[in-house]
Amino acid sequence: MTGRFSAGILSGAALAALFLAQPALSAGAGCGATKALTVVEEKWQGTGVRKSQDRFTLPGKNGFYFTSGMTIDADGSPRAFHPNPKKGLDDSSHAGHTGNWWGIMTDNGDTNGKPLIQGPNDPAPGYYISTTGLQDTTREENDPRRYADAEKVPYVVLSGTAEQNFNAVMGDYAVVYNKVNRKISLGMYGDEWPTLKVGEASVAVAKELGINADAREGGVESSTVVYLIFPNSRTTPWTAAEPIEQIRAEAQKHFEAWGGLAQLQACVQ
Repeated sequence: MTGRFSAGILSGAALAALFLAQPALSAGAGCGATKALTVVEEKWQGTGVRKSQDRFTLPGKNGFYFTSGMTIDADGSPRAFHPNPKKGLDDSSHAGHTGNWWGIMTDNGDTNGKPLIQGPNDPAPGYYISTTGLQDTTREENDPRRYADAEKVPYVVLSGTAEQNFNAVMGDYAVVYNKVNRKISLGMYGDEWPTLKVGEASVAVAKELGINADAREGGVESSTVVYLIFPNSRTTPWTAAEPIEQIRAEAQKHFEAWGGLAQLQACVQ
């Protein structure tokens, strides 16, 4: 590891302090990015407002980025969903409904099954088992610890349809940047939405960026958040035991190889 981060792995707070101290660059200065794809979402956060985001790449660099708002994802947290819709971090309707549970583990492993309830030895007894696309395959499917905990793991959510164009896979490293306060979160690609939904990240990312992290009422609609993903950057399978510091270290390594903060600000600030 070299350059700005050669002193070692930085905590989220240290990263925020470091990046806030960096001078902002003028918009577009020395960027050279190329628009590679436009993604359109017909309904933004259920408002019915048409939104579109362009995906950009840099010649000779591994990575693509886009600017959007942010919806908060609680998936993977043991406290994400509860049989009482008012009790979980998010409303259970966002994980499905009877006959079609797409975000909760069921007794038969299919969407038409009966939701499993965490037991006394699980992290959140009485809550549903919330799933994510990123999974620790060394653990059983009915183990809540198999999934990326949104309260702890900094991850972004991508649309499977759109990101196939860039060969991004679960666990690939990512950087999320808040243009308003210039805070940054180093993480990975941890969940997906089957449709062209754009701009979503875990509770952990939102907190690091100083964004309201409430999965029910939080997030930001204005296009002030930049998502940068490094396709095929992960070389070993993710496990739930992987330290968050290690995820950050790998993400910052790929970020520097891409051009780092100066490059990102030149393109989007």
